[in-house]
Amino acid sequence: MAGTIVLVGAGEFLEGMAAVDRILLATVPDPPARVAIVPTAAAQEDPRAWTDMGEAHYRRLGAQVEPVFVRDRETADDLSLSGAILRSNFVYMSGGSPGYLLESIRDSRSWAAMLDVYHRGGILAGCSAGAMVMGGLTRVRRSAMPGPPQPFSWEWAQGLGLMPNVIVAPHFDRMNEERLRGYREGMPPDFVMLGVDEHTAAVGDGNRFEVMGRSAVTVFRGEASTRYPAGERFTIP
Repeated sequence: MAGTIVLVGAGEFLEGMAAVDRILLATVPDPPARVAIVPTAAAQEDPRAWTDMGEAHYRRLGAQVEPVFVRDRETADDLSLSGAILRSNFVYMSGGSPGYLLESIRDSRSWAAMLDVYHRGGILAGCSAGAMVMGGLTRVRRSAMPGPPQPFSWEWAQGLGLMPNVIVAPHFDRMNEERLRGYREGMPPDFVMLGVDEHTAAVGDGNRFEVMGRSAVTVFRGEASTRYPAGERFTIP
């Protein structure tokens, strides 16, 4: 039995997402809710800042919480860490670097454990980078080239493929037209892009989604786009 995918544009562990999280916590299989916070995307910075926020947030909402410090590719295969993920029924990958997150968890015991939780009917949530990597493709920062510093740019990378024909664009309400064009450049025509606003989540099974939170999700199919505000539903072909 497949579980629930949660794609958050930004705002993990903040009060703006509390109403959404209350609803999600009430739907976990085999309660009580046991949340595993995986801050790998921020491991190059300060992952404990994210886990401290997450612990406080979910404990206020009545859940059990365990930070799981998967910091790199080596720790992603640590049996004690993947075991902690397996004990949960709600996994949350926080924001940071999507490229580093992919490098760290692809084909690892920790990712296999997350999939196990999901296939047991649990919740697999990601915010920003944590949401981006769940699609078939994702944007990562372009590799540094020799010579003078280059302007910030993106390149495509293969995602984890939980939603094979989907691309997730978080912080969508902060994108101007120029940045959106750059983000979509080279996007395969058979892919669907979900532009998820901050403090907003697309919640569903990978095919059918409901928009929850403060704002909206914009769905791009080819050159056409449709904006779905909170409370509305959409389907991905």
